[in-house]
Amino acid sequence: MSLRRNALPAVLAALVVLLAGCGTTDDSTKNEATSSGTPITLTDSAGETVTLPHGPARRVVSLEWEYAEILNSIGAGDSVVGLSDVEGYNSFDAPTVPLSSQPTDVGQRLEPSLETIAGLEPDLIVASSRSIPDSVRDRLSKIAPIFVLALDDPQDPIGRMQESTRALGAAVDHSAQADELNKSLDEALTKNAATLKERGIAGQHAVFASITAQGSTVSIRLHARGSAPEAVLDRMGLQPGWPNGEGKTGLSYVDVEGLTRLPADTRFLYWNEQTDPVEKNLAGNAVWKSLPFVKEGHVRGVSKGVWMYGGPKSLIAFSDQVTSALS
Repeated sequence: MSLRRNALPAVLAALVVLLAGCGTTDDSTKNEATSSGTPITLTDSAGETVTLPHGPARRVVSLEWEYAEILNSIGAGDSVVGLSDVEGYNSFDAPTVPLSSQPTDVGQRLEPSLETIAGLEPDLIVASSRSIPDSVRDRLSKIAPIFVLALDDPQDPIGRMQESTRALGAAVDHSAQADELNKSLDEALTKNAATLKERGIAGQHAVFASITAQGSTVSIRLHARGSAPEAVLDRMGLQPGWPNGEGKTGLSYVDVEGLTRLPADTRFLYWNEQTDPVEKNLAGNAVWKSLPFVKEGHVRGVSKGVWMYGGPKSLIAFSDQVTSALS
């Protein structure tokens, strides 16, 4: 009995060491499993290949809100460890697609902080050609592979967005979820188009505008053919009130007098913010009050809480709000 009692502490000590060793092995195996795998090759919007040597990305820095929104929409938000202007995203995009993690702010889109990005040890940096200044591109590429996706395609804005969604899904091993997100956008547009047709609104002219003012000068940004908002309206069966935008973005800037060129039957949709820009900047304007669509009451504020330059979920929210406003 005495011998057994004396041996017991030694046995317990050995057991503790064994269990501790098992725990260490499990953690090591877990880390290895999440940071390594079969290399994958991605193709960016310019046709260039990007190789991820350890498999799908697990630590992503996004220099564009749209891409961060898409990653969060497909259930890969926890992979976003860094994001440009986090505060801005939370103000404008998060009401529709909140961040599921707390990414580190890596600076402004056009002025990314290389030191901050390097400290995050990402395995992928996703950006547009506009968000990577030429002056830092080489240094940024030494931190992690850069996956450049297009922000604009005047020929097919929605198709471009859906292609970006598929590309990001492949990058983080969420291809099925990306396909489902794209499908949900198509279904929402089809459903809302049917609703407008049933209510006799299909075929009418519509335009989406963003209204700003500096002092007494009012500037109106019209989203024409080539922009994502106009593409949504088109898919919903509405005719473009302002058909031709400028450059790749499909945007045109006019003053109040410029709105006289809109068709009389235009449904004027504007980006409604916390302070209604029409009430604040146009309510007392004589030219504005003389416009046919204003007299007919065909002015509606939409997109409250929606970032109009976001991903598929933002466009779904926009389409739903337009349908509700026009119904």
